[in-house]
Amino acid sequence: ARYVEEHRLGEGGCGAVFAGYRIKDHFPVILKQLVDAAKHLEDKHIFHRDIKSENILIETGSDVPRVRIIDFGLSCFVKERSLYRVFYGTDIYSPPEWYRQGCYRCGPTTVWQMGVVLYEALHVGDFNTTGFLKKRLKFKSRLSKRCRDFLDACLTRVPEMRPTLEDLQHHAWLR
Repeated sequence: ARYVEEHRLGEGGCGAVFAGYRIKDHFPVILKQLVDAAKHLEDKHIFHRDIKSENILIETGSDVPRVRIIDFGLSCFVKERSLYRVFYGTDIYSPPEWYRQGCYRCGPTTVWQMGVVLYEALHVGDFNTTGFLKKRLKFKSRLSKRCRDFLDACLTRVPEMRPTLEDLQHHAWLR
């Protein structure tokens, strides 16, 4: 099998071809696997803390790409409702609650980071949480309704209103 490290899953244009794949055509499959992998980590009480495009490998040696999360250097074991007051990870992937309250939790942060990964894959340029909070980021109008719903759910500003990883596993866009 060949592994391709995907920087921003296609640099926002969705038209990039990697090893014969149009990554755009596989976004729901890729995100489903990413959500499943993150849920597996959560079930093992592991908080990755730095889910980002650069930490996702995509195996392209078969008809269906396979996703791997890498770089567990910032990860930690968690208790169910652990509250973190120091952010470890990549700043542009930090959740809004970190900026607003100076703290964050495992599940909602992981879901937020999935939304940022998807946003960057679908749009040109880096995601910026502060720009997002100031409503300066734009969304492409040609996204499917289900894709936009998934993205909006992940990028919900209030962490308690964000879906859980289990909720995302059952989202219509990933089916």
